[in-house]
Formats: sequence, C-alpha cells, structure tokens
Amino acid sequence: MTFEAAKKLYEAKSYAKALTLFQDAYGTSKSPNARFFVARSLRELGRTPEAYDEMAATVREATALAASEKKYVPTRDSAAAELALLEAKVGRVVVVVPDEPGLVVVVNGRAIDKTRLSEVVAVAPGAVGIEARATGKAPVKREEKIAAGQLKTVSIAFADAPPQRGEGDGDPEVEQPKTEGDAEVSSDTNLVSGFKGLDGLRVHLGMTVVGGPNIYIPGSVSQSYGATNAVVGSFLFGIQGGLLYDRFDLRLEISPATWMPDTRIIDAPVFQTNLAAGAHLALAGPINWVLRGGVGLAVPVQSGVTLFVARADLIAFSALVGPVLVELDTPTFRVVTDFKDVTLDPFFGTQLSLMLDDL
Repeated sequence: MTFEAAKKLYEAKSYAKALTLFQDAYGTSKSPNARFFVARSLRELGRTPEAYDEMAATVREATALAASEKKYVPTRDSAAAELALLEAKVGRVVVVVPDEPGLVVVVNGRAIDKTRLSEVVAVAPGAVGIEARATGKAPVKREEKIAAGQLKTVSIAFADAPPQRGEGDGDPEVEQPKTEGDAEVSSDTNLVSGFKGLDGLRVHLGMTVVGGPNIYIPGSVSQSYGATNAVVGSFLFGIQGGLLYDRFDLRLEISPATWMPDTRIIDAPVFQTNLAAGAHLALAGPINWVLRGGVGLAVPVQSGVTLFVARADLIAFSALVGPVLVELDTPTFRVVTDFKDVTLDPFFGTQLSLMLDDL
C-alpha cells in the first residue's frame, strides 16, 4: 500500500519521498491519517507554514469523522497537540478582501484559494508580502511584519484601475496604507486610526492619579509617626514620563505632595519619586496586561525623614487610544519602609501617558 510504503520512508527519514507518497495516499483515500503524515513530513522538511496549514486541516477533518468513527479520535488528539506546537513557530494572517470578479490573493508568493480568504493562513515570521488583484481594480501590494506566534488581520480595499495609458504601460501597483479595519494581536494595535502604535521607540509624558487605603502592621513606620488607626486613606498625584520601546516601559514618577486625610499615618504631605520598568503584555485585542516594578524614595515634608519605596504594578491594564496610553490600576502596590517597619499602600486609579511623537 502507498501509505505503508510512505511510513517506511518517513521512519527512514527520507521525508521528501515520503511526502510525495503521503500526498498520493491522501488524494486517493481522503483519510486524515494520511494528511497527518503529510503535515509531519512538511515539518521535517522545514516547510513550517505549510505544515501548520495541513495539520490544521487534519484537525478539522479528524474532528468531523471522530463523531461517527472512533478510530479517528487518536488522530484528532495527536494533530491538535502538534498544531499547538507549530503555532508558536509561525506567524498567522487573516486577509479580509471584497469578493470582486477575477479576485486573486497572493501571500508570500503563494496564491490563496478563495475558499480560504477570511481564514487563518500560516506564514514564516518576518516581513510578509500580500498582493491582491481583481478585474478592473488597481492592484494592491502590502508588506506586514508578523512575529512568530502572532495573529494579524489585514483588510484590503480596492480602488478602480485608472484608464489605460497605452500598450505596455500596465496597471500601476498601489502601495496601500493600513486602513481602520486592520486589526491584530500585536504591539501596534491602536483603538484610534491615524496614530502610531507601541512599535519602536516612543517618548511619553503624563500623570498618575491614584488613591486607596494605608495598611500597616502595629509597630510599623506608620505607628512610629503616631498613628493609631489600622487603615486610613491617601491620595497620590504624580507627574511621570519616560520611554517605551515596543512593549517595554521605563518611566520616572514624581509626586510633589502625596496627600493623606489622616496625618497620623505619616507627616503629610509626602514627596515621593520612583523609577519603574516593566512591559505591556498583549492580553486581548488592544488590551494589555501591565507588569511593572520599581524603587524610589518618600520624604514627609514636615519631618524630613527619608523612607524607601518599592512599587509593584501587578493588576493593571492598558490600551492605546490615539496618542494616549491609558492605564487602569486595580491596584498598584506601594510599600514604604525605613527597613525596620513597613506600610503597604494599595492604590486604585489611572495613569495617562501622552505619546509626544504623535503630536
């Protein structure tokens, strides 16, 4: 049998010959088992995007057949497991394009069947060339940067082709800018079109407005300043600025006067400053999960005692809205200590950062 002969070649690591026989076997039987080994052979030959597409098709076909034929359950499960491993090695793109007469879409030199438009197509990570042509329309060429494991949606809109200027001139190619419909799970997602995303080096300046309780342990810094209540509130307004490089964030925050309603905690107002670094991790669409840590100093104005501040933003979310990076802290934690006693400040609020190079 062709399938058995192909398996022997595969086990002997003769992957190119095995691939040809597995493709013949699948063409004859339409069995997900044969397609599974087509995907495996492509993977071993280093043709990872094609291997991803074949493995995804295997999962779909084996899942459909497993409902009535239990023998395909192991194929379905094995293909799903290997598909997950391949997903981290390829970029994925979804091309959204109007269904025009004579439509042809080419991704990295490979023509995409019309039935697969608006579906995920695997590509090698890096620069990805996308071309679209249709009868009576100006050709469109795009180049997108797609990282391994990234899913990106590219929307294409056609313009009418200009009148023919003469024999041999041909249709001019239109280098089309990104449109508002483009969406992706990546660092350049912006809720408002016409502005840069998080890619590249960005300079930002903004403010921090947060508030919350002061929690201390008896015998702590708070009590050393005469506090008797276990929990009182505080409010922090700060000016902050720094640099963003892709998703990595370095910022300096200066709070000229942290205000505390109950001055028994620490002499109020309090000057605070801290230097923090972290990252905006893609969570869902334009929403990022912020992880940030930093260190700094706090100086109660009346006493002049210098305290150490540690900062941890662990439950925070951000989104780029036009030129403004909006961050919601739920909360950000500040720890104030003189290295003998400790006060914990969980602050709830927002941080707003204006991207200066978008102005």
